[in-house]
Amino acid sequence: MKKLFYFLMVCGIVVLPACETDFDVNDEWTETTIVYGLLNQNDANHYIKVNKAFLGEGNALEMAAVYDSISYAKQIEVYVQEWLNGNLKKTLVFSRDSSMSKDPGIFSYPFQVVYKNSEALDPAVEYRLIVKNTETGKTVTGTTSLVQNVTITQPTSSVGQLVNWVAATNKYSVKWTTGTNGKLYQLRIGFHYTETLKVSPYTVTDQYVEWVQPATESLGITGGENMQVDLPGDNFYQFLASHLEENTDVDRKADGIDFIIDVAGDEFNTYMAVNKPSTGIIQEKPEYTNLENGIGLFSCRYSKGVYDKQMTLTSLDSLRDGRFTKHLGFL
Repeated sequence: MKKLFYFLMVCGIVVLPACETDFDVNDEWTETTIVYGLLNQNDANHYIKVNKAFLGEGNALEMAAVYDSISYAKQIEVYVQEWLNGNLKKTLVFSRDSSMSKDPGIFSYPFQVVYKNSEALDPAVEYRLIVKNTETGKTVTGTTSLVQNVTITQPTSSVGQLVNWVAATNKYSVKWTTGTNGKLYQLRIGFHYTETLKVSPYTVTDQYVEWVQPATESLGITGGENMQVDLPGDNFYQFLASHLEENTDVDRKADGIDFIIDVAGDEFNTYMAVNKPSTGIIQEKPEYTNLENGIGLFSCRYSKGVYDKQMTLTSLDSLRDGRFTKHLGFL
């Protein structure tokens, strides 16, 4: 799980038979709507992906590649309602949007339709999803609350507080307090640096690498738990040594470091746990959905960060001359 929250809008629209791609359908077809949506109040745009399961006689993989097999026409309406203390505050209307191309894969690409809304979200309310087929009358519903009140306590945003990778304890600790409705937490450390050509035209290029830590579950979702990740200083330098190539044509200079906490809501965490790769003899996975009258997921995610932290002089010295990174050309 390299990036926890680079959420694929449709990672598996239908479950295909494991051993055969040709089948005959004898049962009467029933409409099955598949919906995926993750709300994040930090996002400028919010998306809901709606597809349909398909049945037919023939090769399932071939049918999956046909747009009409997995997609509705224009009969789908998508709304998300804001509720507070049992009262409807507002209804967000999601409109059809085809501006995002789908990556190549089993299912039809590159054209796809998602449903988009650009209004600001309110962390204090409950969100209720309504997906309606205007031709059949079928309605799919789901609910979620947003993650809120995640607090990073170390590092702080104070300019004077520097990151020390060579402390006597040989570790740097990142600490935070969990937020309401958050269940799974993952730390990312983003390292910014520049590369400058040593000869004319002395081009300066901004570069960035990201050190992703294992995800950790909180005990509950009410918030207020103290969590931390201890990062051995040697591991930071070893990470850079394994991700940057030696280049004698450039001088490198360290810039800021970002510390970002990615958070998954409870239902999103459960969905990922159920759908992670099987490692045992039994490969069949249980089906999980938190939607009524449909299949899929409606949940939340969130990110909180402290950005552009600078390193201590001794940490910069180790970056330049240390045994792991002295060949990388940092000044």
